[in-house]
Amino acid sequence: MTAERKKKKILIIGAGRRGTSVLEMLREDEELEIAGVVDIRSDAPGIKLAQTLEIPTSSDFHEMISSGVNVVLNLTGDDGLQTELKEFTRTTDIEVMGDFTSRLIGDLLTERKVQTEIHRISEKMSTSIALEEILVLIMNACIKSTQADGGTLVMADQDTGRVTVKTSWGLEEETSEMVKKIVRRKLPLWEGTDEVYPLVTPEEWEKEFPAFMKLDQVPEMKTAVCSPLRSRGRVTGVLTIHSTNVDKGFSINQKRLLSTFANQAAVAIENALLYKQAEHLSVTDGLTDLYNYRFFKEQLHKELVRAQRYDLIFSILIMD
Repeated sequence: MTAERKKKKILIIGAGRRGTSVLEMLREDEELEIAGVVDIRSDAPGIKLAQTLEIPTSSDFHEMISSGVNVVLNLTGDDGLQTELKEFTRTTDIEVMGDFTSRLIGDLLTERKVQTEIHRISEKMSTSIALEEILVLIMNACIKSTQADGGTLVMADQDTGRVTVKTSWGLEEETSEMVKKIVRRKLPLWEGTDEVYPLVTPEEWEKEFPAFMKLDQVPEMKTAVCSPLRSRGRVTGVLTIHSTNVDKGFSINQKRLLSTFANQAAVAIENALLYKQAEHLSVTDGLTDLYNYRFFKEQLHKELVRAQRYDLIFSILIMD
């Protein structure tokens, strides 16, 4: 009989956006235990989340460290605090990770979280869920992960060049059409790059929509950033996120997360399209594109069950 592996106790210092994201991801790891969260702000988002999860919180790290931890993640970016932490733990076996190491761990955890979300969505492809619903799930997961207020998923048909807004969150129809117009014009500029860009600059806005209000008056457009969806070397669409606060931009970490999400989402979307194409081919005739006998049998069974359930009259009309 093997002994149960002892969990590593982690203390998180810094409960801002990055600290909150790290907390959300680390708490799902069965080999780790969050010993506490520290921040000088009692209303920091990570502090509130920790309290909801019944994880100890404090504004002072000394007592938390003394209670027994294995690793300290300093996510504040404060060099003075890092020096103080190392001095306080100098005679212990506690590992203190500074801003660079903590950022690297955060990036790896973020990527793993994105992969987990995409994998969860991809599993739904084997069910009867429609492609449009998968795109909505991807958009929803992206907005939650980046802590954005909304976003859009725009797809481009590689054969016709037609651009379509597949799903839009937090935008009025008129603004959504503006996003589509901008994407249609700028799509060729995003070939060969995976970077995150502002959706539109003030100069481009003035040129594209001269009769409309100033860009500063449309926070959903001013704050919007986008990352191309790439499949087999070609840009097949764009994923955008935005904030409703005109003065609130996205951090480097949030942009990196958007880029990671776009890369993973592009693969998931391509797989979904291939799955739906294979599904269609399995129930249609290759020459006429009409439904085959297999589809007839499956649909006949479904309709019989439906008729029995609701006590309906069932009829079949066959024409040749």
